[in-house]
Amino acid sequence: MSDTAETSRPGPQPEPGACRPRKWRRVRVALDGLPEEWFSGELVLQDLEAIGPEDGVGARAVLARFMAALYFTNELRGDWPGHLLRQQRSAALNALGAGLLLDREQRTLRAALESCDGVWRRSAVRLLLRSAAAARARSHRAGALALYRIAFEAALVRGWWAEAAGAAREIAGFASLLRAGRSGARWHRRARALARTAARAAGAA
Repeated sequence: MSDTAETSRPGPQPEPGACRPRKWRRVRVALDGLPEEWFSGELVLQDLEAIGPEDGVGARAVLARFMAALYFTNELRGDWPGHLLRQQRSAALNALGAGLLLDREQRTLRAALESCDGVWRRSAVRLLLRSAAAARARSHRAGALALYRIAFEAALVRGWWAEAAGAAREIAGFASLLRAGRSGARWHRRARALARTAARAAGAA
């Protein structure tokens, strides 16, 4: 199947500001080459391997990012009951409020959490993209890739093509973390296909 075919097929099409799709397993989302996770947010924790034991600031940043990624991933896939998701979201907000992150990633990640309160909004995806860029600037590449992946999945399943294209474009740049040798090129092609879809959707609006 071509990349265009994979990415141009819309998932559930709720109204803007739509609720999460509960039938997630019926939605085909191409995530080839991305590291597999044994549990939600596991990829974020890989950055701990590159952080020295004396880097307490870096370790706290990874912890806060992990708690946010845990909530976003579980919220996105709808596998957890609502009251547990609310607890995860509250814990992530508390971690960010405690100053575990002290830069623009804290501001954007907290804003994304506040925006995603059981309802996925396009603004939350855009804030996740900004948070991922901030994590990458900190050289936390695994955490950045994890946030880009969450943004990609959320945008693709809702037909937010421009945001999905932006996330795919960024994912393509993480070739050293992708499992398959040609995955970077495939993600570049996917990003271009999604950008064309976004342009067509904008023209038809």
